[in-house]
Amino acid sequence: MRILNEIYSIAVTLLIFIPIGTVIIKYLWSWVMPDIFSKAVKEGYVPEDISWLISIKIAIFIMLIGWITP
Repeated sequence: MRILNEIYSIAVTLLIFIPIGTVIIKYLWSWVMPDIFSKAVKEGYVPEDISWLISIKIAIFIMLIGWITP
């Protein structure tokens, strides 16, 4: 029964939180980063907008950090 709960939690995370987190990260990045790091964006150190693939990678990274920390 415990294994089914683990599988269920992983499935819920992958099917719900990753897509929602990806959309939130993508749109917040283009809204917040140019305001906070305006000089770095102008000089090209920080991208003004990120692709969908990069936002998926960031969402997965945040999810993994959440699983590792208690």
